[in-house]
Amino acid sequence: SMENAEVIINEVNKEGYTGDKKFIIDRVANVIKAINKLVGKSIGKKLTVTIHDSVDSFKQEVYNAMIRAREKQKVEITDDYKKRALKESRDAANKGFYADTDGSIHINMTNATKDTLLHEAFHPVLDYMADNAADVIDDLHAQLSKITGKDITQPEVPTRKTGKEFISTAQRKYLGDITQKKEAITDFIAQVASGRFKIDQSNYEKVKAFFTNILRKFGMLKVYDKDITTVRDLKELADLITGKFAKGEEIQFKGIEEI
Repeated sequence: SMENAEVIINEVNKEGYTGDKKFIIDRVANVIKAINKLVGKSIGKKLTVTIHDSVDSFKQEVYNAMIRAREKQKVEITDDYKKRALKESRDAANKGFYADTDGSIHINMTNATKDTLLHEAFHPVLDYMADNAADVIDDLHAQLSKITGKDITQPEVPTRKTGKEFISTAQRKYLGDITQKKEAITDFIAQVASGRFKIDQSNYEKVKAFFTNILRKFGMLKVYDKDITTVRDLKELADLITGKFAKGEEIQFKGIEEI
Protein backbone atom coordinates (compact mmCIF):
# COMPACT_ATOMS: atom_id res chain seq x y z
CA SER A 1 0.00 0.00 0.00
CA MET A 2 1.24 3.47 -0.86
CA GLU A 3 -0.73 6.60 0.07
CA ASN A 4 -3.98 4.63 -0.18
CA ALA A 5 -3.02 3.21 -3.56
CA GLU A 6 -1.95 -0.29 -4.43
CA VAL A 7 0.51 -1.95 -6.73
CA ILE A 8 -0.25 -5.60 -7.39
CA ILE A 9 2.42 -7.75 -9.01
CA ASN A 10 0.88 -10.99 -10.27
CA GLU A 11 2.78 -14.26 -10.40
CA VAL A 12 6.16 -12.66 -10.90
CA ASN A 13 9.27 -11.55 -9.10
CA LYS A 14 9.84 -7.82 -9.67
CA GLU A 15 13.54 -8.42 -10.25
CA GLY A 16 12.78 -10.77 -13.15
CA TYR A 17 12.12 -7.98 -15.65
CA THR A 18 14.53 -6.44 -18.14
CA GLY A 19 14.35 -3.84 -20.93
CA ASP A 20 11.00 -2.13 -21.51
CA LYS A 21 9.34 -4.26 -18.84
CA LYS A 22 11.87 -3.16 -16.20
CA PHE A 23 11.32 0.43 -17.34
CA ILE A 24 7.60 0.03 -16.58
CA ILE A 25 8.09 -1.70 -13.22
CA ASP A 26 10.55 0.96 -12.06
CA ARG A 27 8.01 3.71 -12.70
CA VAL A 28 4.80 2.19 -11.31
CA ALA A 29 5.18 3.64 -7.82
CA ASN A 30 5.83 7.16 -9.08
CA VAL A 31 2.94 7.07 -11.52
CA ILE A 32 0.68 6.18 -8.61
CA LYS A 33 1.97 9.09 -6.54
CA ALA A 34 1.36 11.47 -9.44
CA ILE A 35 -2.29 10.62 -10.11
CA ASN A 36 -3.64 8.88 -7.01
CA LYS A 37 -5.37 11.97 -5.56
CA LEU A 38 -6.74 12.90 -8.98
CA VAL A 39 -8.38 9.48 -9.32
CA GLY A 40 -9.81 9.85 -5.83
CA LYS A 41 -11.33 13.23 -6.71
CA SER A 42 -12.73 11.90 -9.98
CA ILE A 43 -14.34 8.63 -8.93
CA GLY A 44 -13.94 8.47 -5.16
CA LYS A 45 -11.81 5.33 -5.27
CA LYS A 46 -8.14 4.60 -4.77
CA LEU A 47 -5.95 3.90 -7.77
CA THR A 48 -4.66 0.38 -8.34
CA VAL A 49 -2.07 -0.76 -10.86
CA THR A 50 -1.95 -4.44 -11.72
CA ILE A 51 0.98 -5.85 -13.64
CA HIS A 52 -0.14 -9.01 -15.45
CA ASP A 53 2.66 -11.42 -16.21
CA SER A 54 0.00 -13.90 -17.32
CA VAL A 55 -1.99 -13.23 -20.50
CA ASP A 56 -4.94 -15.21 -19.07
CA SER A 57 -4.98 -12.99 -15.99
CA PHE A 58 -5.04 -9.87 -18.18
CA LYS A 59 -7.83 -11.22 -20.40
CA GLN A 60 -9.94 -12.04 -17.35
CA GLU A 61 -9.67 -8.40 -16.25
CA VAL A 62 -10.78 -7.22 -19.70
CA TYR A 63 -13.94 -9.29 -19.23
CA ASN A 64 -14.44 -8.06 -15.66
CA ALA A 65 -14.03 -4.42 -16.73
CA MET A 66 -16.63 -4.77 -19.49
CA ILE A 67 -19.14 -6.24 -17.03
CA ARG A 68 -18.43 -3.49 -14.47
CA ALA A 69 -18.89 -0.80 -17.12
CA ARG A 70 -22.32 -2.20 -17.93
CA GLU A 71 -23.25 -2.30 -14.25
CA LYS A 72 -22.15 1.32 -13.84
CA GLN A 73 -24.40 2.33 -16.74
CA LYS A 74 -27.26 0.47 -14.99
CA VAL A 75 -27.95 -1.39 -18.22
CA GLU A 76 -29.12 -5.00 -18.23
CA ILE A 77 -26.27 -7.48 -18.74
CA THR A 78 -27.76 -9.83 -21.31
CA ASP A 79 -26.39 -13.21 -22.36
CA ASP A 80 -25.46 -11.65 -25.72
CA TYR A 81 -23.43 -8.96 -23.97
CA LYS A 82 -21.66 -11.58 -21.83
CA LYS A 83 -20.79 -13.50 -25.01
CA ARG A 84 -19.43 -10.33 -26.59
CA ALA A 85 -17.38 -9.52 -23.48
CA LEU A 86 -16.02 -13.06 -23.45
CA LYS A 87 -15.05 -12.85 -27.13
CA GLU A 88 -13.37 -9.46 -26.68
CA SER A 89 -11.46 -10.70 -23.65
CA ARG A 90 -10.26 -13.78 -25.51
CA ASP A 91 -9.16 -11.66 -28.46
CA ALA A 92 -7.53 -9.04 -26.24
CA ALA A 93 -4.00 -8.36 -27.43
CA ASN A 94 -3.71 -4.81 -26.16
CA LYS A 95 -0.88 -3.57 -23.98
CA GLY A 96 -3.03 -2.30 -21.15
CA PHE A 97 -6.17 -0.41 -20.14
CA TYR A 98 -7.55 1.97 -17.54
CA ALA A 99 -10.97 1.19 -16.04
CA ASP A 100 -12.73 4.31 -14.78
CA THR A 101 -15.33 2.18 -13.01
CA ASP A 102 -12.90 1.35 -10.22
CA GLY A 103 -9.74 3.39 -10.88
CA SER A 104 -7.62 0.44 -11.97
CA ILE A 105 -4.78 0.33 -14.49
CA HIS A 106 -3.94 -3.06 -15.97
CA ILE A 107 -0.70 -3.71 -17.84
CA ASN A 108 -0.28 -6.75 -20.09
CA MET A 109 3.45 -7.40 -19.77
CA THR A 110 3.45 -9.79 -22.72
CA ASN A 111 2.83 -6.89 -25.11
CA ALA A 112 3.71 -3.80 -23.06
CA THR A 113 6.21 -1.24 -24.36
CA LYS A 114 7.88 1.77 -22.71
CA ASP A 115 4.98 4.11 -23.39
CA THR A 116 2.23 1.74 -22.16
CA LEU A 117 2.18 2.79 -18.50
CA LEU A 118 2.36 6.47 -19.41
CA HIS A 119 -0.49 6.04 -21.89
CA GLU A 120 -2.75 4.44 -19.30
CA ALA A 121 -1.74 6.94 -16.60
CA PHE A 122 -2.87 9.84 -18.78
CA HIS A 123 -6.40 8.45 -18.98
CA PRO A 124 -7.51 9.54 -15.49
CA VAL A 125 -5.87 12.93 -16.08
CA LEU A 126 -7.90 13.48 -19.25
CA ASP A 127 -11.00 12.04 -17.56
CA TYR A 128 -10.66 14.69 -14.87
CA MET A 129 -10.28 17.35 -17.54
CA ALA A 130 -13.31 16.06 -19.44
CA ASP A 131 -15.46 16.11 -16.29
CA ASN A 132 -14.37 19.54 -15.13
CA ALA A 133 -13.57 21.41 -18.36
CA ALA A 134 -14.93 19.44 -21.31
CA ASP A 135 -13.83 22.02 -23.89
CA VAL A 136 -10.20 21.18 -23.05
CA ILE A 137 -10.52 17.79 -24.76
CA ASP A 138 -12.04 19.35 -27.90
CA ASP A 139 -9.32 22.00 -27.92
CA LEU A 140 -6.43 19.51 -27.68
CA HIS A 141 -8.10 17.19 -30.20
CA ALA A 142 -8.42 20.02 -32.74
CA GLN A 143 -4.73 20.83 -32.29
CA LEU A 144 -3.77 17.18 -32.71
CA SER A 145 -5.64 16.94 -36.02
CA LYS A 146 -3.26 19.54 -37.54
CA ILE A 147 0.02 17.88 -36.51
CA THR A 148 2.24 16.03 -39.00
CA GLY A 149 5.07 13.71 -38.03
CA LYS A 150 6.78 10.36 -38.41
CA ASP A 151 7.07 7.12 -36.44
CA ILE A 152 10.83 6.79 -35.93
CA THR A 153 10.56 3.05 -35.28
CA GLN A 154 9.67 2.64 -38.97
CA PRO A 155 12.21 4.86 -40.80
CA GLU A 156 11.73 2.94 -44.03
CA VAL A 157 8.09 4.03 -44.28
CA PRO A 158 8.00 7.21 -46.40
CA THR A 159 4.53 8.37 -45.32
CA ARG A 160 4.55 10.71 -42.35
CA LYS A 161 2.58 9.82 -39.23
CA THR A 162 0.02 12.56 -38.64
CA GLY A 163 -2.24 13.64 -35.82
CA LYS A 164 -5.12 12.53 -38.00
CA GLU A 165 -3.72 8.97 -37.96
CA PHE A 166 -3.82 8.94 -34.15
CA ILE A 167 -7.43 10.14 -34.44
CA SER A 168 -8.51 7.58 -37.07
CA THR A 169 -6.85 4.73 -35.13
CA ALA A 170 -8.80 5.72 -32.01
CA GLN A 171 -12.02 5.92 -34.04
CA ARG A 172 -11.47 2.39 -35.32
CA LYS A 173 -10.71 0.94 -31.91
CA TYR A 174 -13.11 2.73 -29.57
CA LEU A 175 -16.74 3.77 -29.28
CA GLY A 176 -18.00 7.18 -28.22
CA ASP A 177 -16.81 10.63 -29.31
CA ILE A 178 -15.16 11.68 -26.02
CA THR A 179 -13.51 8.27 -25.56
CA GLN A 180 -12.08 8.40 -29.09
CA LYS A 181 -10.73 11.91 -28.55
CA LYS A 182 -9.13 11.03 -25.21
CA GLU A 183 -7.51 7.88 -26.65
CA ALA A 184 -6.01 9.79 -29.61
CA ILE A 185 -4.61 12.53 -27.34
CA THR A 186 -3.25 10.02 -24.84
CA ASP A 187 -1.55 7.92 -27.51
CA PHE A 188 0.12 10.98 -29.04
CA ILE A 189 1.42 12.26 -25.68
CA ALA A 190 2.78 8.81 -24.79
CA GLN A 191 4.59 8.42 -28.13
CA VAL A 192 6.17 11.88 -27.90
CA ALA A 193 7.26 11.13 -24.33
CA SER A 194 8.80 7.77 -25.25
CA GLY A 195 10.63 9.28 -28.22
CA ARG A 196 8.72 7.21 -30.74
CA PHE A 197 7.12 10.23 -32.43
CA LYS A 198 9.69 12.28 -34.35
CA ILE A 199 9.75 16.03 -33.84
CA ASP A 200 11.51 18.04 -36.56
CA GLN A 201 11.31 21.48 -38.12
CA SER A 202 8.27 20.50 -40.22
CA ASN A 203 5.99 19.82 -37.23
CA TYR A 204 7.85 21.67 -34.49
CA GLU A 205 5.56 24.72 -34.15
CA LYS A 206 2.35 22.71 -33.94
CA VAL A 207 3.75 20.17 -31.47
CA LYS A 208 5.09 23.08 -29.41
CA ALA A 209 1.64 24.71 -29.35
CA PHE A 210 0.05 21.40 -28.29
CA PHE A 211 2.39 20.89 -25.33
CA THR A 212 2.38 24.50 -24.17
CA ASN A 213 -1.41 24.26 -24.18
CA ILE A 214 -1.19 21.21 -21.90
CA LEU A 215 1.21 23.12 -19.66
CA ARG A 216 -1.38 25.86 -19.38
CA LYS A 217 -4.12 23.36 -18.52
CA PHE A 218 -1.86 21.75 -15.89
CA GLY A 219 -1.27 25.17 -14.32
CA MET A 220 2.45 24.83 -15.08
CA LEU A 221 2.94 27.61 -17.64
CA LYS A 222 3.98 30.20 -15.08
CA VAL A 223 6.67 27.97 -13.60
CA TYR A 224 8.08 27.02 -17.02
CA ASP A 225 9.46 30.35 -18.25
CA LYS A 226 12.19 29.00 -20.54
CA ASP A 227 12.07 30.12 -24.17
CA ILE A 228 11.24 27.25 -26.50
CA THR A 229 13.18 27.83 -29.71
CA THR A 230 14.60 24.44 -30.75
CA VAL A 231 13.48 20.82 -31.12
CA ARG A 232 15.65 20.00 -28.10
CA ASP A 233 13.80 22.61 -26.03
CA LEU A 234 10.50 21.04 -27.05
CA LYS A 235 11.66 17.55 -26.08
CA GLU A 236 12.71 18.95 -22.70
CA LEU A 237 9.22 20.43 -22.34
CA ALA A 238 7.61 17.05 -23.13
CA ASP A 239 9.96 15.50 -20.57
CA LEU A 240 8.85 18.05 -17.98
CA ILE A 241 5.18 17.17 -18.48
CA THR A 242 5.71 13.42 -18.49
CA GLY A 243 8.37 13.78 -15.80
CA LYS A 244 5.64 14.50 -13.29
CA PHE A 245 4.70 10.85 -13.72
CA ALA A 246 8.29 9.58 -13.75
CA LYS A 247 9.23 11.50 -10.59
CA GLY A 248 5.97 10.92 -8.75
CA GLU A 249 5.04 14.60 -8.53
CA GLU A 250 1.35 15.04 -7.86
CA ILE A 251 -0.65 16.15 -10.90
CA GLN A 252 -2.77 19.16 -9.96
CA PHE A 253 -5.00 21.48 -11.93
CA LYS A 254 -4.63 24.96 -10.54
CA GLY A 255 -7.61 27.09 -11.41
CA ILE A 256 -9.22 24.51 -13.65
CA GLU A 257 -12.50 26.32 -13.16
CA GLU A 258 -10.93 29.23 -15.05
CA ILE A 259 -10.01 27.10 -18.08
